[in-house]
Amino acid sequence: MNKVWILAGLVPVVLGTLAFSHPSALPGALAQPCQIRVTRSGPVVHMEGVVDGPAGSRGEYRFILAKSGPNGDSQSGQGGEYVIGRSGETVVSTTELNVESGDHYRAVMLITKGSGNLSCSDAGD
Repeated sequence: MNKVWILAGLVPVVLGTLAFSHPSALPGALAQPCQIRVTRSGPVVHMEGVVDGPAGSRGEYRFILAKSGPNGDSQSGQGGEYVIGRSGETVVSTTELNVESGDHYRAVMLITKGSGNLSCSDAGD
């Protein structure tokens, strides 16, 4: 079951933590990489949070999106459990964002499996 939340205080904490966390520096870091695939069509940014790894691997993810611009700031997130499919990857999150002139966004995906943690991010304007 997926959980959806909007927390203004969560994004700065997560983004600050990521500044000091690199997958290779974490004990028990996951061998499963993650990625945020981004495609853009005019002002619309389409993002997919993807986890790669051996088929059947399980874990949890959190996908956090922050946007700021002349019209204000917003943050949103979602999370849940994942299982890697036969193809060796699974799309855990899909979202679209309207980015106008002067807007900036940052997307962060956190992956947890056992005691290992991994993160990936994308930013743009």
